[in-house]
Amino acid sequence: MKKHPFIFTWVAILALLTLSYPSNAQERNKTRVFSRTASQLISPRVTISATPNADGIVFGSLGTATKGIDFTNSNLASTDNYLYMSATQYWNTVELSAPNFVGGNVAMSRDKQIKPSASTGNANIFIAGIQALLIGNSYGDNGSSVGYLTSCTSNGTTLIAKASTWGFTPTVGIMIQIITGSTSADLGTYRLVSFVQDTSFTVDRALAGSDADLNVRFIKDVIGFFATDGTNGQRIAGYSAQDKPLQLGGDVLAATTRSLTGKDVLIGGKLEVDGAAYFDSTIWAGGNINLITGDFHISWGSNYEAKMLFESADPNAHEFILALPDGGAVDVPVFVIGDQGIVNVNLGWFDGITEPSIALVNAAENAYVRYGSTVDVSANSTGAGSILMKGTTARNSTGFLAITVTGTTYYIPFFTTITG
Repeated sequence: MKKHPFIFTWVAILALLTLSYPSNAQERNKTRVFSRTASQLISPRVTISATPNADGIVFGSLGTATKGIDFTNSNLASTDNYLYMSATQYWNTVELSAPNFVGGNVAMSRDKQIKPSASTGNANIFIAGIQALLIGNSYGDNGSSVGYLTSCTSNGTTLIAKASTWGFTPTVGIMIQIITGSTSADLGTYRLVSFVQDTSFTVDRALAGSDADLNVRFIKDVIGFFATDGTNGQRIAGYSAQDKPLQLGGDVLAATTRSLTGKDVLIGGKLEVDGAAYFDSTIWAGGNINLITGDFHISWGSNYEAKMLFESADPNAHEFILALPDGGAVDVPVFVIGDQGIVNVNLGWFDGITEPSIALVNAAENAYVRYGSTVDVSANSTGAGSILMKGTTARNSTGFLAITVTGTTYYIPFFTTITG
């Protein structure tokens, strides 16, 4: 029988197609290519059903493409889910719920949050922008968000004006975030100090610029972790709607008894400091101050010229010591006792004293008696100084001052005046 060349050609083509096509369904699924455009799709939804144990979507090289999956024209709202696993595992523009990240980092833009519980909305972490990480109630869900004002006006002071209906009522002590504005130095976090509803509000420090385009967010009940400003270190602070201090330690929240506010810190338990502690302002103590180890001293003066300590160098006689300056042109070893009138006053009496001594100043601050190795009696404003010594009536009705020296008693007439 004669072979027809046309039939032979088709048989060869079919044989080649059979050899090049995958032999099982799983391999065939992996090699299918969808080349239709969006306008050619009959259904707006594509369902991918892989065979058991097969991957759902696998990308090969995308070349110079800049997007893996593009949702630009998807019409999904901000609360819709880009990825959805279950009611507690999803991803949208507001939050990433119940993530499990292994061996990588999570990069989040500002105003995003990580919620440990989708139902309670408590104890959340969210990025609030302007170099701040906030921990507290979630930004939404009626949590930390108080309100937002646009086109506020600053004048280079602590006052920011916004004369319109705010739609919310803030409380003193909460966080103020200036999100946008013409003066970049003013962008950042502040504390609300006071406000006039629907008119203006005052923050804790002055702004640099005078602008009318400030967009401001009000946030309450959060703990802020702030990055360095390039000059100073990091900062942790609390912003409470009750204007209460940030508490560290303790088993329960404690009420302040010292009128502390939101910018302050309250220690709920004991505090141990193993290094040096520096206090640049007044120290108030509502209890005892104990130096529990001997030989530690309390010092005064820029070079610790005067010291007070309980000395144990003598094993048979531990004594309390007041160590005065060694004496010189300025620092004199005189311990002065008087009333409040001698505080911050140039008495002008003890220049050049080198002998340790105790001085008693009268109430008028115009005379003194100084006891050292000798007794120094000053002259008062009338030119006379005196020591008045009163005795007892042990001798007779006039009375004498009895002084005993090495077993011998000497009697000095009562009301004897020694005049200097």
